[in-house]
Amino acid sequence: MRGVARVLVVAAGLCGQLDAAEAKNPPKVTNAAGKQRADQWAEQGLAALKAGQLAEATTAFGEAFRTSPNPKWLFHLGQVAAAEKKSVEARDLLRRYLNDTTVDADDPLKKEAQTLLDAQPVVDAGEILVVGPRGALLSVDGRFVGSLPLSMPLLLPTGPHRVVASQDRWQAASEVKTRLARQVELRFKSGSDVAVVTLPPAVLVVDQAPDAQTAEAVQKRVQTALSRESYAVVPRRAVELYAKDLALCLTDVSCLRKAAAKFGVEFVLWARTEKQGNGWRVVLNLRDAATGTELGSNNAQCDSCSIDGVLAKVGETTGSLTSAAVSRDRGDVEIRSTPADTEVVLDGQVLGAAPIKQSLLAGRYALLVRKPGYIDHSQQIEIKGNGTLVVDVNLLDRDAQMEPAPAVRIEPMRVMTEAKRPLWRYAAGGAGIGLGVVLIGFGISAFAQNGVVLDGNCPSSFGVQRCQFGTIAPGVGLTVTGALLAGAGAALIAWPPPKPRAQVAIFGQAGGLSVGVSY
Repeated sequence: MRGVARVLVVAAGLCGQLDAAEAKNPPKVTNAAGKQRADQWAEQGLAALKAGQLAEATTAFGEAFRTSPNPKWLFHLGQVAAAEKKSVEARDLLRRYLNDTTVDADDPLKKEAQTLLDAQPVVDAGEILVVGPRGALLSVDGRFVGSLPLSMPLLLPTGPHRVVASQDRWQAASEVKTRLARQVELRFKSGSDVAVVTLPPAVLVVDQAPDAQTAEAVQKRVQTALSRESYAVVPRRAVELYAKDLALCLTDVSCLRKAAAKFGVEFVLWARTEKQGNGWRVVLNLRDAATGTELGSNNAQCDSCSIDGVLAKVGETTGSLTSAAVSRDRGDVEIRSTPADTEVVLDGQVLGAAPIKQSLLAGRYALLVRKPGYIDHSQQIEIKGNGTLVVDVNLLDRDAQMEPAPAVRIEPMRVMTEAKRPLWRYAAGGAGIGLGVVLIGFGISAFAQNGVVLDGNCPSSFGVQRCQFGTIAPGVGLTVTGALLAGAGAALIAWPPPKPRAQVAIFGQAGGLSVGVSY
């Protein structure tokens, strides 16, 4: 959407809210007696200035102007401001005196005023263009500054100010904030307690011309064309005045963006004027101040003419170029990152360090977020008009991502089969069964021999010829023992082997975990 001037309607604090000094507005005297009275005030002011009584001098010169308006009283007020070390106020009064068309070109005070103006240090300042009833007296922050219409806009230090306009019984006041090298319009209407403050969007105009006179002519024609499009102009000389380091690098996108942020401009218009044969050519190039993106380019030229002949075409070309380009919608993008202070690059141009919020033309952009020691992040983003896109980026630590993966040892899979009985159990079981069988055999033999009678064959120890075997007890013992041994041996062989049991061990190590399994 095309840039629109910011307008603030202020209910101006009136009579009861004004200081007595501000409400003071005696009728102007233009006759000889009035001029004589004004001269007397001026003499008192000069005496007070010479004596170092600066407050009294300010009051005296202010009364002289109220009694009989004369631009030379502005010059003397400028002298007082310079003595007070108020360089911006001094520059304002002196330049308005020098620009007053009622001052004779040969007036000796003009040379003195120019010398004093050149000696003032440069301090950040902005302008207020005051529009109101002719003859209305103006004061800023309680200091008298002149009457309407002003020969030039007021030059004031950047920041808030209170401007009071008064005429006869009518008085009005408004709070106004000035911005660096920008012009704010303050409009009063007689009899109304409403003041309108307008801050139009600004275009930085960077002119290049063969000489200063040509540059000035082109600058004025471009300014007129931009004013029709409701844009204010920040000239290159303002950048040279308030930011010399930036004025030297405006062709660099990052430098251009810093200048745009400092002076609050949205667009940059390059105007390069060059001699072409018997004619002139002015090349106009409009760029977005935030990204340096070219929004349009056009030429104004004539093959056989003076610089005045091409100036009319410059105005037309500027108007058509800006009206077409600035009609595009704008949106905001807010980029946040972890870690912070990452570099944000948009379409190859460095925007700054995250977190960052930037107004951009609607459209698609290539976003790159980077920081040494981290892996770059890139993505496509789309900015839509009248909205804010928030992008959160988490960068990965390059060293952590580059660590080698833990070694993995692959072993053949073990197939879990039925476990076998140990050999010792077969041997012991077999021996037990064998011995048991033998003992059982002996037991059976003992049972078979029980009651057998021996006749004449008895052992000599018996001392008899006839004897009989009684082997029941040994037979029972041998048979039972043999059965137990055979049963134990069979049990050793038949008893199933133990089932396998898995053992899992987990080990912590750099880069991960190691798991071991054993059976």
